[in-house]
Amino acid sequence: MSIIVQKYGGTSVGSAERMRHVADLVISERNKGHQVVVVASAMAGTTNQLVKSATQFPNALGTQAYDFVVSTGENISCGMLALALAEKGIKAVPLAGWQLPILTNELRSRARILDIQTAKIKALINTDVVPIITGFQGLGPDQSITTLGRGGSDTSAVAIAAALKAERCDIYTDIDGIYTADPRLVTDARFIEIIPSTVAFLMATLGTKIIHPRAVESAIQSNVQLRVLSSFGSDKFTILNNHSHKLDIKGIAHLRDTVLVQVSILNMKMGQDIIDTLNHLDIPIDMIALSESNLEFCIESLDKDLVLATIPNHTQAAISQNHSKVSMVGTNMKALAEQSINALQSNSISVNHSYIDDVRISVLVPTNQMENTVNTLHKVFFSA
Repeated sequence: MSIIVQKYGGTSVGSAERMRHVADLVISERNKGHQVVVVASAMAGTTNQLVKSATQFPNALGTQAYDFVVSTGENISCGMLALALAEKGIKAVPLAGWQLPILTNELRSRARILDIQTAKIKALINTDVVPIITGFQGLGPDQSITTLGRGGSDTSAVAIAAALKAERCDIYTDIDGIYTADPRLVTDARFIEIIPSTVAFLMATLGTKIIHPRAVESAIQSNVQLRVLSSFGSDKFTILNNHSHKLDIKGIAHLRDTVLVQVSILNMKMGQDIIDTLNHLDIPIDMIALSESNLEFCIESLDKDLVLATIPNHTQAAISQNHSKVSMVGTNMKALAEQSINALQSNSISVNHSYIDDVRISVLVPTNQMENTVNTLHKVFFSA
């Protein structure tokens, strides 16, 4: 029998009734003759509350205690999913990441998976038991709990699928796949049935929240078949295909809470050292502009304090908030740059910063103009 890994996000396991529905989805896949391994996120809103609780204390982020606190939400959802399956007559066992274990590096709050021991998983599925595994969690070199950062459960699921040589990994969300733009913002966004993994990775990196970019990166490296689908009743799904590079897929990604950081530097080497430090800490930075006297880049607002803490005290750093980043992803993007900027200006949209290369155009706009920007660029993109 082939193995299917199913990952369920926070909204999919947001209540006891939602978990009963997830149990039905697991049973349906088992009835098709598959062995099913489940990876679950914390219930919707739980991790945010845990982060809020932990960060009441200064310098909590990046500590062993912080990871210990924020990792607990997945334990609850996995235990409850096991109970939901038991209610329907299916044997299931909840497993924390450290119990397998899922081995990671030492980087707190955004650890990278190094290896996964699969013996416990295989022993369970070979006795017709469903393993319910916590996403987001790992075990560091010092044998303490680590967490994988935002979207870490997606990465856990893909890594487990790779380790088990699963037939595929299904990522269940509250949206039935990937669209040319967020369908909650753009009413005529087009559904994408098959998308090259490289394009999905770029869209995820630039803000599409359907699947985490690290999970897509892992799927590309390990050749895992990925599907993105909804746990809320839709029959549609998007397939991420590692071999469909010739498909002309394009789309719009957005990141609502973006911060522009400007650092006064003495030379380019100092700027590059700051970039290297942020990359080592696995902090996503984008729209980088480096000169002899100035370094500019964009970050997610949640990373603001951590980024400022890494910048040397003898430099001057200024941050500009209340921005959103909107990006067009495709081919030959430079040819659309002038048309896109003109369209934004015609709609009285203020472009505070821009970045253009062959595969994308990104603009930084005021957050209150984000939705208008997404819709304007979608019209430009799909009428070009």
